[in-house]
Amino acid sequence: HLVGRVAPAAAEGLGAIPYASVAMVSIAVPRRGVDRELDGSGFLVPPTDPHTITACSWTSSKWAHLGGADTVWLRASAGRFGDDAALALDDDALVVAVLRDLAETMALHGTPDEVRVTRWPHSFPQYAVGHLDRMDALDAALPPTLAVTGAAHRGLGIPACIRQARQAADQVVAALDPAR
Repeated sequence: HLVGRVAPAAAEGLGAIPYASVAMVSIAVPRRGVDRELDGSGFLVPPTDPHTITACSWTSSKWAHLGGADTVWLRASAGRFGDDAALALDDDALVVAVLRDLAETMALHGTPDEVRVTRWPHSFPQYAVGHLDRMDALDAALPPTLAVTGAAHRGLGIPACIRQARQAADQVVAALDPAR
């Protein structure tokens, strides 16, 4: 919507990008409540699996400054492209489903010390075959002093978004001040 008046073709391309909705459930649980070695960074759940969760990051294994000897931090994802059933649950029902799934998948038991539910509706872009070609066409449809960037453009991780933002800023500055 922001670029529609100045670059309708680019706006149409942006509007055609499909998105998935995801809910994140962050959990702090006593270490004694996990009966498995947290010897990696987490796991992914395939789309054919009937669990509510789609992934679980062992946050305190990835970032040692979190948790400590007595606490494990986990971040479970629920929801995937074309399946918003988990997001239709209220927070309490979602937490129950996630805890049940974690009990089955990684022997989590006991009551968490802390739980936080964060919902991200229509927030994870889905890259179809030919996505980068479509982004090139979108960029070409923009005036030189306007840049579009973000997770839907050329990479959704934070480092990719920072790189894109720097490139976009450089592009706009160069268009505004060609002598630079």
